Amino acid sequence: MSDFKSNVKELFSGCLTIPNALSVIRILLIPVFAVLFLKEHYIIAIAIIIFAELTDLFDGMIARRFNQVSALGKILDPIADKLSQISIVIVLIIKYWDNAIKYLFMFFIIKELVMLIGGAILISKGLRPVAAEMWGKVATTVFCIVMIFVLAFGEGGALCDVTGFTLPNADEREKSREIIKGEITLNETTVMQQVRRTPCGRIYSENGRWKGCA
Repeated sequence: MSDFKSNVKELFSGCLTIPNALSVIRILLIPVFAVLFLKEHYIIAIAIIIFAELTDLFDGMIARRFNQVSALGKILDPIADKLSQISIVIVLIIKYWDNAIKYLFMFFIIKELVMLIGGAILISKGLRPVAAEMWGKVATTVFCIVMIFVLAFGEGGALCDVTGFTLPNADEREKSREIIKGEITLNETTVMQQVRRTPCGRIYSENGRWKGCA
């Protein structure tokens, strides 16, 4: 028990910092975003998640710039990241429940939960995570940007009606390919008809060369 108390005391030592406050705000905004999005207040929900991700960008900068890196911050920041990602993926699963992509999202949630549980076990044993590496922050930022883009401009997305732009889905791409193939076939037919009707009576041979002139 004494080891546990000492670990907790060490964890919360020097925890009252601006970066930690930003991480807590980010965690508190997660259910707000989810509820607003599921109630179809899309624009406000997207604005909230963008603001939350901006706090993720600034908390690390502030911590390094003003020497406010703390043991609690090293835990809070990745927890906030994981919870943010899981919440975005959950609303995507609900939104695209009839789409097979939901299974990919479910796999992602399982992976994140395993990482959270593993981290909790390590912390309970007194181990402390190191500060986030740059490439890890880049990966998290790219993931959130892509997911926000899907939420905003995917099929039935939050900003599709406002902007008139929607990400093309597989059916639309297939239709586009069929239309292009049809136009190419039509153009080839038109050219061949024009060739046969030329005044000099030219014809088009099987080997692709012009033959004679009447």
